[in-house]
Amino acid sequence: MFSLNNYSGLVFCLLYFVLICLLRAEPLAKVSQGLVQGTILKSRNGRNISGFIGIPYGQPPIRKLRFSSPLPAKKWDGIHLANKDGIMCPQPIEGTVIGNEDCLVLNVFTTRMKFNISTTESANLDYYGPLYLMDQDIVLVTINYRLGLLGFLSTGDSVAPGNFGLKDQVLALKWVQKNIQVFGGDKNRVTLFGESAGGASVTYHALSNSSRGLFHQYIIHSGNALVPWGYRDRSLFKKDVNYIARHIRCPTNKSQDLIDCFRKTDFHKLVNLTTYNVLDFPEILWIPTNEVESEDSFLTDSPQNLINKNKIRDYPFISGTVFDEGLYVTCPFYANSTSQTKLNVLGRCVNGTSNRFFKPEDLSNFNKAIQSYYFNGSVSSMNEVKLLKMFTKFAGDSQFIFPNWILLEKMAKIAKSPIYSYLFDYHGQTSYAEIDYDIKNNIGVNHADELLYIFSGVYSPLASRNDNYIIDLMVDLWTSFAINGKPSSEHLAIIDLWEPYQRSKSFLQIGNISNNTDPSVTLRQDYFTDRMNFWKENFPLLKL
Repeated sequence: MFSLNNYSGLVFCLLYFVLICLLRAEPLAKVSQGLVQGTILKSRNGRNISGFIGIPYGQPPIRKLRFSSPLPAKKWDGIHLANKDGIMCPQPIEGTVIGNEDCLVLNVFTTRMKFNISTTESANLDYYGPLYLMDQDIVLVTINYRLGLLGFLSTGDSVAPGNFGLKDQVLALKWVQKNIQVFGGDKNRVTLFGESAGGASVTYHALSNSSRGLFHQYIIHSGNALVPWGYRDRSLFKKDVNYIARHIRCPTNKSQDLIDCFRKTDFHKLVNLTTYNVLDFPEILWIPTNEVESEDSFLTDSPQNLINKNKIRDYPFISGTVFDEGLYVTCPFYANSTSQTKLNVLGRCVNGTSNRFFKPEDLSNFNKAIQSYYFNGSVSSMNEVKLLKMFTKFAGDSQFIFPNWILLEKMAKIAKSPIYSYLFDYHGQTSYAEIDYDIKNNIGVNHADELLYIFSGVYSPLASRNDNYIIDLMVDLWTSFAINGKPSSEHLAIIDLWEPYQRSKSFLQIGNISNNTDPSVTLRQDYFTDRMNFWKENFPLLKL
């Protein structure tokens, strides 16, 4: 800040400011709230990117706005600096709560803004960097939204109906509709893209009236609204909300009193009581739910009912999984564990999964069928190698692969828009098994491994010829779909190899199913056929 006593000083400071701006050539944009100043990045192949990192789209969800629907960010005076990464919504990581509640921000990356380049800077985009995707002519927007208890707590009534994280996403999509043309984007050509919980979120937007008109096609990776960890009825939240209340000494008789108390509690205490262990994956507590009817509700019925009633919007979409999704659960055992630990956690995983597929009185039938099909009727008699292999298949099939397949089967019968399916089975120089657990040997293609070839970051130090080919291919396919609704790539022998799923139930196999270090790409039809038939016949999720 400057304290100026005369106009000559003011002119000097203004001239100095202009010179600095011209020297640094930082991009400037005017959005609905005011001016934002970004930074300049270089794409993987050297394109200049205007990066606007940390633009507020919602007011901080604190005090009365905690456990409430988000409100649009207020206007600001002057220039908002949008050039540094690092804002995260609160979440527990290895026993420590990281992030801050003032986190409703989004990032915009574009190559369509004109400015004079004299120098470049780099932002700290550790996880989902834009440097691969921005080699193509798209505008990329990534968003933060409330997570866990802060994003999905529900009192089962109108006091705190839940789905706040999904409502954050809706607000961000509305911001895109209002502002994206400033960055060279087309508000009538918006493609949603999410992986895992993000994939489930994307499907919810295809079901919710709140998102109508805000996007036009979508891509879902390894997760949709049918996954057993993706939905809980609002009646099931009470015991978990009361558990939190007892530990922080909040009243539980009336929802309003309880939420008023929660709003006064430091968020670290709340989040600390919801520590998540990957081995409890099927029983995630703070997730989307059905709300009571209101003008503000995002979802008022289960996704299963809505999809069965053909309420999902008929938009073009891509949906797929990786080959070894279940490694998300079993990686810790490949890293270090005893046989008894494996047996105990397997039981927890099976029971937790069954709770989401069946009513309590039917759980024994679920357990018997799973034991028979995957474990030859006896887990204890299996050797460790076989046990882990089948444990991985069970976890992957139940948590990701079957929900993906059953939605594709349903949509193939009712959708007029083209839908595309893929299976990713390429293992490159690194994987999340190595990153998260330091597992050096190739145990398979883990949950989220495909993101290493779409988003740049410190967790994707890829350099081999095969890795670079997969990056080029994935970026081509995903961005061509976003641009014109048809995934294609000049890196394929047949540019338009990937055909719609409705045509012949075909999916794009990325990586060789017999050798996952081979980056070959084929069109196939056998998507775990025997395993999918087992689930469809024994535990149907949808009416086909």
